[in-house]
Amino acid sequence: AVAEECGRYDECADYASAYDDRVFVVEYTDRDFTKACSSVGAKVSVVRRDLDVRPAGQPGYVFRAC
Repeated sequence: AVAEECGRYDECADYASAYDDRVFVVEYTDRDFTKACSSVGAKVSVVRRDLDVRPAGQPGYVFRAC
């Protein structure tokens, strides 16, 4: 499953449980990325992206993972 902004709404653990940890989490703010990494980062893929999902090298591009 792909779960966008589950860190913001404290839903990441619910997604991980429902999909047996087969979840890709996408967060768009540093705060929500940190929350998602803390709650499920050891179990599922969590990435921080810019809201416009810009290509690498473009101004505003953001990509982090935990």
